[in-house]
Amino acid sequence: MLKDIRSLLKQFNFVKDKLEKEVQIDETLIGGSNLNRHKDKKIPGCQGRSAIDKTSVFGALQSNGYLIAQTVPNVKMKTLVPIIRANVKTGSKLYSDELYSYSSLGK
Repeated sequence: MLKDIRSLLKQFNFVKDKLEKEVQIDETLIGGSNLNRHKDKKIPGCQGRSAIDKTSVFGALQSNGYLIAQTVPNVKMKTLVPIIRANVKTGSKLYSDELYSYSSLGK
């Protein structure tokens, strides 16, 4: 099995450089709906699309298909901006939604 895993890993080109040119950035919450959970796994007081029990995931996708994704504790500016600056070259075009956390990155 290890032989197969090693041969598969040789086929992939892992990104070691920063993403550049055109980069799409976005965040999402991963986790099931409270309504679909078993009775003993439901979180009391959790309604609708609450983020209390979900995991935040941030991703940056370069136009050639390279992707950087990681879990983050929250989607606040002080959390996301350092990750973006560490993984995306300055001067690249960023495409994102209008989340306030991205406002300090400039036009």
